[in-house]
Amino acid sequence: MKAAIQYDMLHRSYEIGLWVENGDGSVTPYILELKRSDKKINDLMPIPTTRLQKPVGDQFFHALQLALSAVGISPKIETATDGELKATKVHLADMQKLMYFQLDSARKQQS
Repeated sequence: MKAAIQYDMLHRSYEIGLWVENGDGSVTPYILELKRSDKKINDLMPIPTTRLQKPVGDQFFHALQLALSAVGISPKIETATDGELKATKVHLADMQKLMYFQLDSARKQQS
């Protein structure tokens, strides 16, 4: 599956194209329709409005990610590794402060 996004300045809207390239060189377009729905499963989650089988869903999200990236839209998603890196940096800064404090205390005792 492929996706393309372009911004239409005249209409102030994004245009999204979704398609699959067939083996014979032709393309099959997909229509993604968004409608408002007030139906809910519970207070927290509205009913699923779209259901994608795993292989098609994976292709759709990958194509959408590439298309969003092409127009400069890149969500910041913090991973566990990002959190671990931040914690490590904070720990390193704390250890440096402690080391300098101990060195300074040792120098004062020697004086």
